[in-house]
Amino acid sequence: MEIGNSLKQAREARKLSLEEVEEETKIRRKYLQALENEQYDVLPGRVYAKAFLKNYTRFLNLNVEEVMNAFNYPPAEEAPQPQDSKNISRNESELKRDPKRDPK
Repeated sequence: MEIGNSLKQAREARKLSLEEVEEETKIRRKYLQALENEQYDVLPGRVYAKAFLKNYTRFLNLNVEEVMNAFNYPPAEEAPQPQDSKNISRNESELKRDPKRDPK
């Protein structure tokens, strides 16, 4: 599924401008354009991208579940991997307590 193309086609079928959608959804025009062009790096982060996409999809009466399942940003191969806690080492200075923050 091409998310951006689906969004744009649905908006145009309803004869809505980006300005009208911005007014109704409160999503800035540049972010709506980014969603339609699948330029997710323009958005202010994955959480916002998902929220904007869900809101825009609902506004256009598209299948939210289908669209959200197709959404993959950042792609799995680019997603940051969690750091293995076993590989984290702390030196002695990091373990010392700061008396100003934690007096005992």
